[in-house]
Amino acid sequence: MDNKWKKFLEELPSSPGVYEFYSKENHLIYIGKSKNLRSRVRSYFNPSQNWKKAKRMIDHIHRIKITPTHTHLEAQLLELHRIFYKKPLFNHQMKNDRRLSYLNFDDERLVITTSKVPGKHHIGPITTSSRLYALLENLDKIQPIRKDYQFDYHVIGEGMDKNERILSYDHLKQILTDPEELTLFRFTLKEKMNQASRELNFEKAIFYRDLNTQLQTVHNFLIQRELFAKKDYVFCYPHKIIWIHKGIMMHGIPYKKDVPFEHQIESLCCLTPIEVKEKIYKYHRDIVYREFVNLKDSCIIPLNKQ
Repeated sequence: MDNKWKKFLEELPSSPGVYEFYSKENHLIYIGKSKNLRSRVRSYFNPSQNWKKAKRMIDHIHRIKITPTHTHLEAQLLELHRIFYKKPLFNHQMKNDRRLSYLNFDDERLVITTSKVPGKHHIGPITTSSRLYALLENLDKIQPIRKDYQFDYHVIGEGMDKNERILSYDHLKQILTDPEELTLFRFTLKEKMNQASRELNFEKAIFYRDLNTQLQTVHNFLIQRELFAKKDYVFCYPHKIIWIHKGIMMHGIPYKKDVPFEHQIESLCCLTPIEVKEKIYKYHRDIVYREFVNLKDSCIIPLNKQ
């Protein structure tokens, strides 16, 4: 390891943050984030490093800039913004939003797109479209869905006239947009799975089981996130508290042990809300939601009960 880097790496903080690699020509070639800046940046200079991208970059690194943060959440969001606007050579993730997908409710059918359809109800965004395509393929095999969840499994989708198609779509839309309806529908799937097993129709039983699992995943990942995005929270960390407004990180202030916590929350939420541009909003909310899922319940304070 070059002596220049050895001293620099030894002095790096072990806090979360963002790092940027620049070439000799001062071109930004890579942006990354880590829970531990010292450990992560040092790993690029490790001779046993097996990451191909790191090996390609290492000879081009002439200068390193670091930006420490109080929390990993802040580091992730800072990385997101910088990659979007600076577009470093070796970064591919988050340069565009083509990998994001929405489940849009068109007039008579469900459509998977890479953007929201204006004026239409949607679920998303989700970062992997394959999950949605697999779900729609299986939903086609139980249509038409009639009143009170009357449906059956067809290896090849059953033909429907226009009225049947509209009614089936309306029932499906209600199921996928109402958590209570989705819970009841999944209960019906479980009953049908058990019945098929008793009849030794294992192909049908496996189908119902897989569809139920797909719906559980979509429910957890999409619908619960939609509910999360309607509320305000405060995320509490050892040295900072952060205000989350409708799925977006608004502001953070240092936590002060000698100031009543209620007063700190009041001061935090009186700050002017920030705006997140549409291009970044989808990713921003994904990152905040993942933090919401991973934080301990004791570190999350809901500010309303909508």
